[in-house]
Amino acid sequence: MAATRSRDEARHSAACVVHIDASLCGSLGLAATGAEAIAHVKAAIRDVHAAVPDMRFTIEDSVVDGDHVWVRVRGCGTNTGPFFGPPSHQPVDITVFDQARVLDGRIVEHWGVPDRFALLAQTGVLARVG
Repeated sequence: MAATRSRDEARHSAACVVHIDASLCGSLGLAATGAEAIAHVKAAIRDVHAAVPDMRFTIEDSVVDGDHVWVRVRGCGTNTGPFFGPPSHQPVDITVFDQARVLDGRIVEHWGVPDRFALLAQTGVLARVG
């Protein structure tokens, strides 16, 4: 069954499920540990929802193997906020792959790969620079 989360639920979840000593790695060299990692998660949520205020994330597939979790998430919404320029008012539909290691119910390591290229294309950024 798919689970969908709103902006406020996601911000709250970041504080509740990310371990204070977490190590986060991502594409484009984004990485942090500890309190900085939690701050990065919250900032990423804030940035996404500034550009796409109605963005909803749905877990479409997941696998658990011991202390590792893999999820494929679909994010859908409309670009009504600024994103590398003015809003396009176009629909956005992206995929995110996440892997996390969980200890005592909290994320201690995370690797995330959002489809940034699709987001740039769907919001018109690629056409503007192009």
